[in-house]
Amino acid sequence: MIDQLGRVLGVLLFVNRKIDPNARITSKDAADRWVVPYSDHEVLLARLLASQAAVAIENTRLYAPARACLREFVKASVSAIDLRDPTTAGHSLRVATLATGLAEALERVGGGPYRDIRFTSDQLRELRFAALLHDFGKVGVREDVLLKAKKLPPVLWERVDARFSFIRRTIEFVSCGARANAGFDDVGTALAAQLDELDRCHQVVRDANEPSVLEAPVAAELLRDCRAHLRAGRRHDGSLPHDGGAALSAGSPKGTLDDHEREEIESHVTKTFEFLSNIPWTDDVKNLVTYAYGHHEKLNGSGYPRHLEGNDIPLQTRLITVADMFDALTASDRPYKPAVAADKALEILHSEAEAGRLDVELVRVLTESQAYRTIMEKHWREL
Repeated sequence: MIDQLGRVLGVLLFVNRKIDPNARITSKDAADRWVVPYSDHEVLLARLLASQAAVAIENTRLYAPARACLREFVKASVSAIDLRDPTTAGHSLRVATLATGLAEALERVGGGPYRDIRFTSDQLRELRFAALLHDFGKVGVREDVLLKAKKLPPVLWERVDARFSFIRRTIEFVSCGARANAGFDDVGTALAAQLDELDRCHQVVRDANEPSVLEAPVAAELLRDCRAHLRAGRRHDGSLPHDGGAALSAGSPKGTLDDHEREEIESHVTKTFEFLSNIPWTDDVKNLVTYAYGHHEKLNGSGYPRHLEGNDIPLQTRLITVADMFDALTASDRPYKPAVAADKALEILHSEAEAGRLDVELVRVLTESQAYRTIMEKHWREL
């Protein structure tokens, strides 16, 4: 058996062709009596069989390294994602572990819409790879957006903070001159009131800069009062500095991102699809691109980027979506959000399912099977 490079892979032996299959060859005389040579046609068939065996062995030897190479590529890709955002390190591994664990739990369910579902080992491997690579597109998102912990970037916040300090010094300086023309008590009382108001406004701005829900009355107060304070102290040339008030009030009331930044973050899904589509995946994992692409889609069409609905979203994608949301909620504290307990996360998932955004059955199975315990009890490097 010889491969394409002429290397011997093995030997296929054809011996003891006998005219009587029951004859025992125990001596030379017995061999001369019962054993007959192979015909040219039979030798040709043997060589063809040896050639096919060599091809099978060579393909097997090539297939194993290819699978190993793919596995290492996926691991390297996950490492690249973790390096971009150390605060979310382990997220992809936890999502992959939970998604496959939930799939296995789904197989054990006796009833319900997925009672006949079964996953082969290759399908579970495909699901795991899709979950590992679901956030791969984040390598194409700007780091300052990806890691943004407050509504204002650090440089702009320093300017806003410094502006309040400048206004405080200005108020104190003006009050010193006023004391020469008015009573000390009157000026002191007015100064204290001004400084108290300034401190109150400064705190409003600090609160507004945090990644929490900003109620409408506070937003109005921020615009009306605090921006007025920030603009009160003009530069020596009469021009107005950038006060940051617009950035605090113009974006989404939740999180730290404005509309433009949120669009950039959401673009990671499309980037994931574009990057992964350029890779010639083998047939056993050919669907992983589709599964990863849809992990932010919702059953009622409110997801992104394609606004898929219902049966347009594969089961494997739904598994990844549930796992992704659960880990995003329960993962350790991040600069832009605190961690949520498992019970609270499940409550949120049930609420999303009741609203038609998540698969009700998957959330139920996740809750009853407690498949999430593995990712919460083990360090992500052990998964």
